[in-house]
Amino acid sequence: MNIKQDKGITLLVLAITIVVMLIIAGISLYEGKNIVKNAQLENIKTNMLLIQAKGKIIAEEANFNKTTTESGEEQIQYLGIELNVAVENDSILSNSISNVLQSEEMDKYYVLEQQDLDTMGLNKIETSDGVYYLINYETEEVIYIPGYTYEDNTYYKLSDINAL
Repeated sequence: MNIKQDKGITLLVLAITIVVMLIIAGISLYEGKNIVKNAQLENIKTNMLLIQAKGKIIAEEANFNKTTTESGEEQIQYLGIELNVAVENDSILSNSISNVLQSEEMDKYYVLEQQDLDTMGLNKIETSDGVYYLINYETEEVIYIPGYTYEDNTYYKLSDINAL
């Protein structure tokens, strides 16, 4: 009586197992990149929506508390630094903003620094070198610099990012 005893796995089974594992690893790596990219998009979008919501409140308060100068002009004090002023003092912002806004739009936007975000109650949103949030209190448009790149296009405005 001759009974064949299997001792271990064959080379063919081992090769098939390795190929299957490599395919699964490749798929999970690709999907992992997509998950991270989508999480970044959702984080940027959420931050911009929070800024927009707080910006609406600040705009209403500023309009309610507006003052009149001696010459009869109404003055409204918004939170942030006027973009025209910020661009003069920050070359990184100056270079970045030229891709996003026309020069005639610049006087309507305000740059929100970290202390402004903290004042708004948005201390979880962080700014750093080269990262800026801009808001137009009149149109409620929010701009994120450096922008979000998707399929070789860079989107800066909340209205554009929401469409993705």
